[in-house]
Amino acid sequence: MFTFLLLAATSILLVLLAERYETSRRVLYKASAVYTQGTCRSFIFDVFLLLPLVGMLVEFLVRRLNVFTRTTRRSLLYAAAISVFVGVAGSLYFDYLDFSFLSSIFGHGEIWSGNRFMWNSGLEIVGVNVGDIFGITFPTYLDRFGFWNIAGIFLLVAVYPLLMIYLGTRFYGMLFGYSEKQTGTSVLFFEWK
Repeated sequence: MFTFLLLAATSILLVLLAERYETSRRVLYKASAVYTQGTCRSFIFDVFLLLPLVGMLVEFLVRRLNVFTRTTRRSLLYAAAISVFVGVAGSLYFDYLDFSFLSSIFGHGEIWSGNRFMWNSGLEIVGVNVGDIFGITFPTYLDRFGFWNIAGIFLLVAVYPLLMIYLGTRFYGMLFGYSEKQTGTSVLFFEWK
């Protein structure tokens, strides 16, 4: 329920920003074009933009909430963010969730299983298949102790959360300052009070 409310609030905020600012409209248009047919940037969009943005949101909440100590807040919020991420991504990886609804839009019905999507991010639409390049047979979780299953679980559980934390902290520091006395680059665009 909380996730639904958060998504609804985010959608409303994005619409308000797009209505008010031309720059916001252009950014949203370019971000939505990442997932359209004929592009092959979705993996980069997922890993190097969405994960750090989640980490930056956690850092923002850590510094704005006044409950517990800062270390406890950071630990609790990152634990929550990582558990939600691993839960959703793990459900995709083990085919409990899938993107079969996208086959009516983009076609290619077989490529939208959760496991294939976790490896390819929909790149098969433009003819790029990680399975063909590296010899991966889908679904990878069937070979429990196989190299690709262990590599996929390692990426999911170890690498992606570290990227979320490290890059999110760095992005937040660049925008809002690394300490309480720093302002960061956001002060060039907004006057924070």
